[in-house]
Parts: sequence; C-alpha cells; structure tokens
Amino acid sequence: MKKQIWIATVAAMTLFAACEDKIETGQSSLTEEDLANEATLENLSQETEYEVDLFTSSKDNILGAAAEMSSKDHHRPFGGRYLYDICPNITIDSSMAVNGFPITVTLNYGDSVVLENGHVIRGIIQVVVYDDPRHPAAERDVTFIDFFIDDVQLTGDITKRRGQDPAILDFTSVADLTFTFPDGSFWKRDSENTRTFAEGSQTPFLHFDDVFHMDGFVNNTNSDGTSFAKTITQTLVKPAECRFIVQGTVTMTKNDEAPAILDFGNGECDDLATMTRNGETSEIRLRHHHDGGQEGGHGDDDGNGHDGQGGQHD
Repeated sequence: MKKQIWIATVAAMTLFAACEDKIETGQSSLTEEDLANEATLENLSQETEYEVDLFTSSKDNILGAAAEMSSKDHHRPFGGRYLYDICPNITIDSSMAVNGFPITVTLNYGDSVVLENGHVIRGIIQVVVYDDPRHPAAERDVTFIDFFIDDVQLTGDITKRRGQDPAILDFTSVADLTFTFPDGSFWKRDSENTRTFAEGSQTPFLHFDDVFHMDGFVNNTNSDGTSFAKTITQTLVKPAECRFIVQGTVTMTKNDEAPAILDFGNGECDDLATMTRNGETSEIRLRHHHDGGQEGGHGDDDGNGHDGQGGQHD
C-alpha cells in the first residue's frame, strides 16, 4: 500500500514538474487555424453589429431608415453599403411605446443581401430600442432569427448600452452568441466590447466614411470543449468599407496555456495578419466565408468587395 502511495506521489510530482516546465518555457498550442477562426468570428461579429448600429444608433436613424429606403431620389442607399442597392426590409413597431419608446426594429434580409465588401447576410435581426440610443446609458436588446452571415449561423443575444460621454459616440455590447459553421462545429462566444465611432458618426446614411475602434475581451468554447480567452491589447480598427480589421493586436490563450499574439497590421485593407507564438512570428491569411448556396460579391486580395451575382431579396 505504501509502495502504491509512493508511486502515485512520484507520478503527481512528475506531472506537476511537466506542467511547471510547460509554463516556464511558455509553450502555446494555439494554431494558425485557431487564430484564423477567432479572427473570422470577430470580423463577422463586428459586421453584424454594424448592421444594428446603421439602423438603430439614434432615433433619427430609426425614423430616417424607412424614409431612406422608400426615397425615389437617392441612387446609393446607405452610402453604397449594399451591392445592387438591395437592402434589408425594415419594420418599425411602436405599438408599445410610451413617450416614444420602446420601439422594435426588425431587419429582414430575406434569402440574401450582399454587401459591397463581399459579405452575404440572410435571416432576421430584431432590435428592441428602449430609449434614443444617443442618450447616455440608453440600451438596445438584439436577437437573431434564422440569421446567417456568409455561411455561419449566429444565434443568441446582445445588449448594447450607450456610453456616458455625450461627445463620444460609443456603445458597449455584452453578447452571448454561438457561431455554427456549415460542418456543424461551433464556437460559443461570450464577450464584452466597446465600439466607438471614430469617424463618420455625423453622416448616418453615408457608409464609406465610417471607421470603428473596438476594445474588450472574449471567452470562447468550441464544440470540441476547447476554451479560448482573448483580450484586445491594442485597439482594433475596422473601416466600414473593408471586410477585415486593419489594425490592432489581440492576445489569445488556449486552455490557460501560454498566449499567442495576433497583429492585424498598420491600417492597410488586406486579409493578412501576423501570429506570434512560442517566440516565432508567421503570417496568416484571414478567412472570408461564403454561403455555398449563394453567389455573392467576392473580394479582391485587398479586402474590398467587387461585383458578383447577389441573391434576390424577398
């Protein structure tokens, strides 16, 4: 019995020493695929939140969106965000409103709406707006119904809260989302991030001058049970006209191991980033998913979309 206890003790000490050595040597098992997947999810998440903010970031946006959609005078609705000018259908329900709020805004993308930057969106986003989103601490609740961006299904909900400084247009999002890939694998993604309109907030229906800054953290668990934690260590920069994040860094860990760093570059719109792990740096290509059943705008290597055959919108 004592011999068994001694063997178990030695085995435990050996395991501890191995773990300690792993920590000391700073080894990370994060792969290029892990970081590319996370970068993809960040990109799809930010693109989806931009859709929400485009239509519901202020009372003027909510009321003006329907007018913009129905206007016969414009040529490029929402500053050319949508390929072939096919936009989501917008429904505004104020039947429960007292003093103007809450308002429920439903964005219906039908079978597909193709963005100029190449993303393809289908399904429904529903937003309950409790106060003018530009008022300090105003909240919006976001849910998704049969919603896909590219070929990735997004389920869950987001609560968006306006910041306190009236001079800065920023929204903090607390999200509990699941991203499901076509092969059935998924990433469950709990996050808190702050999106700031760095440029373009004064032109709500002009898309191409918008630039966003993002800060925050994400906790992921994928369908294999692997956990990932990500912290934005240098503010991420996302121009609305580019499908990719163009600047900033994130630190990511896998199963509490040593971290890896993903650097999105110096501001150039491309699909490249650098990954540093275990003391080595390599270049990786960010992924851009498309629904295999849709033919949408396909992007050039510089990350900008160009014309393709967009799906019809109901």
